[in-house]
Amino acid sequence: MTFHPFRVPDQQEFVEELGVEPTPVDGSETARSLSIEVDPQNRLVFTFDVTGRSVRCRWHQQEVLVLDLFREGAIHLALEHGVNTTSLVTRFESESLAGRLEVQVWPGIAVRDQLLFA
Repeated sequence: MTFHPFRVPDQQEFVEELGVEPTPVDGSETARSLSIEVDPQNRLVFTFDVTGRSVRCRWHQQEVLVLDLFREGAIHLALEHGVNTTSLVTRFESESLAGRLEVQVWPGIAVRDQLLFA
């Protein structure tokens, strides 16, 4: 299996594009978290760990957790823009699987996940 490092945007790009700065996660030297309040009802916490090559996405509606997704094997995290949308897009690759997780954060939250045999 070919090793791919996990590439992520620099801190300033998150600030410019999302208006939030990645903050360190307690107990980890390499994990960072983005807390995005999309509207008063919806909050997204997106955590990424460069060394661990992992991401975690937690979506809360008010105080209710509606999605908690964790995935390893991340190779690339990007901020992507569509027609009036902004998304966090993570690509994954392992020995037998490849996939893409798209978490739209603007104008509302939407999650599209695809994981297929490579």
